[in-house]
Amino acid sequence: MFNGLITVEMLRLYGRYKGDPDGFSRARNEAEMRIMVDCDWNKINELVQRISLENSVPVAESFRATTARMIEEHVFNEDAAKQLRELAKL
Repeated sequence: MFNGLITVEMLRLYGRYKGDPDGFSRARNEAEMRIMVDCDWNKINELVQRISLENSVPVAESFRATTARMIEEHVFNEDAAKQLRELAKL
């Protein structure tokens, strides 16, 4: 189950591990585990993949609308949403 809203701090952590879930699972420390758990990571990864797909190929308007709704529901604020979109460009 998803832990809570995606924050800038979570996205920085995701970026620090360059989106590598194995690296995060093996190398994270206690402080990082308090910031984000695996289900948070998975939600970020899902959103990054959706945004990346939208940026690279034509997608249905319903797909875009679903992504926008997911961002609105799961991302803490506009700063975090902006950082999420930046991560999707990498």
